[in-house]
Amino acid sequence: MPAGGPVLECDRGRGGLHSLKTAMGLVMLGLGASLVFQVIRSLATYNSENVQAIATLRERVAVLERKIWPVLFSTFPESVTDYYNYYDELAQSICTAATNQPSFIFAIRRDCRPNGDGVMCNAMCKSRRAAMISAVGNQGSTSECIDAVHVYKNRPVLSPDHEADAGKVGLAAYRYYSGGCTWRANHCGPNYCCCRLRP
Repeated sequence: MPAGGPVLECDRGRGGLHSLKTAMGLVMLGLGASLVFQVIRSLATYNSENVQAIATLRERVAVLERKIWPVLFSTFPESVTDYYNYYDELAQSICTAATNQPSFIFAIRRDCRPNGDGVMCNAMCKSRRAAMISAVGNQGSTSECIDAVHVYKNRPVLSPDHEADAGKVGLAAYRYYSGGCTWRANHCGPNYCCCRLRP
């Protein structure tokens, strides 16, 4: 069994950052829900005495926006790319599950638009061989396509609370098996190639 390549610092901290992002999101959600509840309660019993309370709530919301959002975005600069990386991770997990032997697996994005790069997955996996070898600490030798998948984008984001969105349809993907490796270029079809690098 090959020795694993070096673990990148960004991979090492990914779980911690995700937990921190989730916690910060829950804090923001709680603060927002509290403020909204206060506003609704104030409006339900609206009178001249509540004018000051509403003004105070508006000031609190403005303070939160000024203080919290810049901190979140400066702390997590990768948040702009999180949307696409989430689909990359889904494709990577599908491709990894597709292999039937010890090997390094890579889910590589495929431009399947009509005016795309004109590359089929077989060619993609062969042409990215050097980059894959480099990614795993100069291990591996032969690269090949073993599968291809289409991960559907713009799917609804379900609540982190399991019970809240029980029964709702979230993520979706289609697996092409080896037939996706020769899927014609510039046609969707697969938007990820499953590439295997043999040790």
